[in-house]
Amino acid sequence: MPLKNPGVWGKAPSFCSLFYISKFQFTVNQHTITTHALDQGFNLSKYEGFAINIETVKNNFRRFDLLDERVKFIPGWFKDTLRKAPVEKLALLRIDADMYESTIEALSALYPKLESGGYLIVDDYGFFPPCKYAVDAYRTRHKITEPITWVDESAIYWKIK
Repeated sequence: MPLKNPGVWGKAPSFCSLFYISKFQFTVNQHTITTHALDQGFNLSKYEGFAINIETVKNNFRRFDLLDERVKFIPGWFKDTLRKAPVEKLALLRIDADMYESTIEALSALYPKLESGGYLIVDDYGFFPPCKYAVDAYRTRHKITEPITWVDESAIYWKIK
């Protein structure tokens, strides 16, 4: 259901869902890119379903009646885009970033924008160790003590105080 009427989250009517694919070393436009050492050995490029084009994403938003003029897509690497993203406040942040670098980048850039009473959802916390390391490190560094609730064997969430 779209957040067209944010209700108690009226101060923060934004929703952000992030997807990212990371590999320790790979080539994009003939430039070699190296990611965080904790991501080494996790080659997600072999999973074809992880790479989707922008039209597929937009169609999925349309399918659930979530695509309107308020939805903005920001292409690019998390480390290059999220800190500059035109987002002031969030009520819900869902991160599906799999790897340490992408998860820590998303948390660092967007977690501070989550409003009290909002939620953070992290996919793959229980599936990809680098994702878990990033979440645990961020929680420790920022003294986050809200209890973690498991959604399933992989995803977690917690409510922001």
